[in-house]
Amino acid sequence: MIDEMISVGISPLAWAQANLPKEMLEAGLMARAPPVEDDEPSVNYYDMPFTHTAFLEVILSATIELAEAVPSRRPTADDPIPDRFALPDASCAGMYELANMLETMHAHDMSPSEYVTKLDGGSVARVFQNEPGWKVRGITRDPSKPSATKWSSQDVEVVAGDLDDLESLKKGFQGANVIFGTTDFWGHLNAPATHKLAAEQKRTANEVAYDREVAQAKAIIDAAAAHIDTLDRFVFSTLSGARKWSKGTIKWNYHFDAKAEAEDYLKETYPELSAKTSLLHLGYYANNWKAFSGKPEKQEDGSFVVSLPISGDKKIPMVDPVADTGHFTKALVELSPGKLLSGAGSYISFDEWCDTFGKVNNVKCVFKKMPREAMEAVMGPLYGPEIADMYEYFDKFGFEGGNPDIVFPWDLGIDVKYTSMEEYLKGEDCSSTSTRVEVQLPEFWTIGAVFDMSRAKSLFESEVDEFMAV
Repeated sequence: MIDEMISVGISPLAWAQANLPKEMLEAGLMARAPPVEDDEPSVNYYDMPFTHTAFLEVILSATIELAEAVPSRRPTADDPIPDRFALPDASCAGMYELANMLETMHAHDMSPSEYVTKLDGGSVARVFQNEPGWKVRGITRDPSKPSATKWSSQDVEVVAGDLDDLESLKKGFQGANVIFGTTDFWGHLNAPATHKLAAEQKRTANEVAYDREVAQAKAIIDAAAAHIDTLDRFVFSTLSGARKWSKGTIKWNYHFDAKAEAEDYLKETYPELSAKTSLLHLGYYANNWKAFSGKPEKQEDGSFVVSLPISGDKKIPMVDPVADTGHFTKALVELSPGKLLSGAGSYISFDEWCDTFGKVNNVKCVFKKMPREAMEAVMGPLYGPEIADMYEYFDKFGFEGGNPDIVFPWDLGIDVKYTSMEEYLKGEDCSSTSTRVEVQLPEFWTIGAVFDMSRAKSLFESEVDEFMAV
């Protein structure tokens, strides 16, 4: 199709802009250069000048062609990319995963929001939908989006609200007995506006994303506090403070620290609201096994190796957020406030995870600790320090940093549904594992192209079910 468009003088980018839904177009441009004006030259990792538009056109062209080439099977790292689209060190598997995501979305008439609706807020909504006497209200920026109207058709009240608009949140929370709140770091980290502001302020994108998440979390808290008289319970999804518990030695775990700062703001600013609050610390996401950095590598003998910068025997909480976030929230609503719950389905090490993966798939799987420098090289300058510091924090201080107040679902004294990692893996298609492409990737490639489809959701998290008022 690309050749046909070019032969008649049609730009693939222009064709896509005219014929593809905006959401699909944005998904196709996931792996994008640093944000610049279309007519300004940019310089990529290999010091090759190009315009922003030209780079996007190459990526979109490749995506369209690849989506047509492999609609019926899952790609592997051995599949070739057409020569004219083979950027240096690009991951074949990553490009095919991106193409397959678009193919799936197109075949089922899905927007990216619908494709990634399996997020925390959606899990909460589904659980409370089935509880007699509860009415669920969802708050999203655009209630007319397909992902929002889908909830409306399921008897969920969907209203407009923006995390950057405090008054809209106050209006959306009005009359709610229970509020579940969550924020997103990764959506901000990937946003072009973040990189533009970071360049203007001569700061890192991670620092700017941190500020954005904290500001939006404070808006949720401020809005909830405005309804303290009618509110029975506030369940807030946060994480432990890496800087605090490491005594300042872990400095780049911004996605943990942003949520921890919001938690501190809640306690210090609104003691009355804090007295009605329980906190949920969701564990290590189960679907991270599909990500490029933690994906099992198939060896020549058919066995698998998982490599991450953490000791193999270090236990951390692991969770299926899609299945279990709603059940954890329901438990915190039923119990008295003041709980700090680890959202975990299992508390295991990566050695144990590999044993479980091997058992479920009838293969041999072992864990091998990798140097943090290798992780940084693979993940690139945007993600590398962030992810490497996260694993170092887990390894040296634990997922919770040693906080003695944390409790686990199995210790609450009530019946709580949760999914063990063995149960989770039994429900997964593990055939996607393949030989890892070991490359050093430029920053903008690590945004999307090298990750499995499950990683793509981070680009759209801020679009979907940021929080649910119940």
